Amino acid sequence: MKDLIFIGWNKDNALAVKVKEILDKAGYMGVIGGEYSGNPDVITKKSFQTVNETIRYQMHRCSQAIMLYRGKTAEDDSKTAAKLSGNLIYEMGYLYSRYSSSRMHIFKINISKEEENSLLPSDLHGIWSASCEGAEDDAMAERIVDLFKDRQRLIPRTDLAKLVNHYHRISYEIEEHLENPRISDYELAKHLIVYVQGAYMRQKILLAQTKCKSFKRELHNAGSATLETALEFAMNAFDMFLSIENAETVNNKLIISEDTFDRVHSKYRKLIVQAFSNDENVNVRRFDMSKAVVDENFLKERGEVSAWIATQSLQHLSLWFMAYLDNPEHTADEIINRIAITYGEKSIENLLFMSKLAPENKGFANIMLGYSYRNVANFYRNLNELDAAKKNDEIALDILEKLYDDMENANDENPELENYIKLEYFLQVVDTLDSFSEYDASRMLREIGKYIKEIDTEQKRKNLMFDRLKEAYNNVISKE
Repeated sequence: MKDLIFIGWNKDNALAVKVKEILDKAGYMGVIGGEYSGNPDVITKKSFQTVNETIRYQMHRCSQAIMLYRGKTAEDDSKTAAKLSGNLIYEMGYLYSRYSSSRMHIFKINISKEEENSLLPSDLHGIWSASCEGAEDDAMAERIVDLFKDRQRLIPRTDLAKLVNHYHRISYEIEEHLENPRISDYELAKHLIVYVQGAYMRQKILLAQTKCKSFKRELHNAGSATLETALEFAMNAFDMFLSIENAETVNNKLIISEDTFDRVHSKYRKLIVQAFSNDENVNVRRFDMSKAVVDENFLKERGEVSAWIATQSLQHLSLWFMAYLDNPEHTADEIINRIAITYGEKSIENLLFMSKLAPENKGFANIMLGYSYRNVANFYRNLNELDAAKKNDEIALDILEKLYDDMENANDENPELENYIKLEYFLQVVDTLDSFSEYDASRMLREIGKYIKEIDTEQKRKNLMFDRLKEAYNNVISKE
């Protein structure tokens, strides 16, 4: 599951084939325009009656384009004038209307200065282009890919944390994707991962699930493999969140049935194994989760969307085990807690890597890290390994405190999101109250008490987390 790059060409596709080979080794998937047998399965699995339909489908599925705009070749005689083919002009116009100009990369191959401006339509003059002179060999293909990779840092990338704040935007992207797509399949796949988190934080899970179900039905396997897998991840997540929301509670403790636990667990394990293994027949139960590490090699082989799906699946499993272990009959089970620690610590390792990968990942990764450290602290606490629990608690507190402070100072008004982060932070404060000075502990308890009163007075929608906070707060107050 990698970023698909459309490669347009004129004359013959020999240079395009060389560029594709180098692109594929660099961690992308090159898609050569037209009926090219070497294109990836995600493109060739659909057949069309005309080349025009094939090329439009290819361009629709890709998120960037390399256009090889070639002048005279050695085979042309001296009287042959360089010209830009009508097909290439059509493709450039179509792609320019779909992508931002920063996602279009035009390479002028052996075009003379005199021909340069006269050949390219004036409406396309604002798009970045580079001139390449010389033999159309491996060295030229390498240079084209190097220039393409240099251009990647100039492409505006979405801050995922801000996208959580404005997750309704993703809702519109889902609605319009089949008829009037705003972004590529690859980008929508990444946005779906954020959409899941936004729906959870706003308690809009059922609404988001309904939208994704409808989209999946209308898409009907016509999307890229990346998008299909992201939808599978989203449906698994909604299943898990709703299972927690609808679970029976006894004395404010969740009771997750064995069948429900196994169903959700198996679905996530399958997603993780698919992300890390090329073998379709690999035994999911025997896959060693300690090897579920996202690193530079993984990114090069699998791509960023796969990295997020694997990382979030691990993080969700640590949350799912937290819910299952809430049942007093399971809380002290050493085997279950050890497995949960593996999921939690792997999600932390991968989230730390993703947060360093690009600045726009950091805020979103930190939201996940706060929960992951807290979950791992609870698993260690269940095993009475209090030093390890304290260490993870303190890191969780630092991260959640930073998120809380950033939220308080932000200009964006987002009451649902603010309420969620406040609730997560206050829960962590109550769990780690002994790490505060007497003054700060007293101040935080007053703030938490004020928050609880406000929620009760306004009769805002409550959930189990709020009930837990209220119970923990009342227990602390009763001991003072």
